[in-house]
Amino acid sequence: MELNEERFQVKCHFTQDNAELEFIGKIDTPNPDKSLDPYFLALHNKALTDKIHNAVCNLEKLEFLNSNGIKSIVNWILKIKSSSKEQQYKVTLVTNQQYTWQRSSINVLSLMAPEIVIVK
Repeated sequence: MELNEERFQVKCHFTQDNAELEFIGKIDTPNPDKSLDPYFLALHNKALTDKIHNAVCNLEKLEFLNSNGIKSIVNWILKIKSSSKEQQYKVTLVTNQQYTWQRSSINVLSLMAPEIVIVK
């Protein structure tokens, strides 16, 4: 499962229990949600079908994520949170501490759903 945009890319592959995502580039376009929201919805549906336990999101190569991109991730997390307990899965966000925006923005995501979101 891949999302290829002009300035960013999201690659995902599924293992037995996990979805492993890699974010690359800069999500700085005015409306990244037009591609991210459908991508996260498809990912969520596949995660429910495949009964995954964890979505590991590697953000180490993501140089920037604007507020609309963050909103797409928030919507995905809220969709997981609104699922039944049996269908919920963890989201592990692997960050690159060299990017100041990741230290400030990504850590906040764990506060909205600490039972779902883990930041490393």
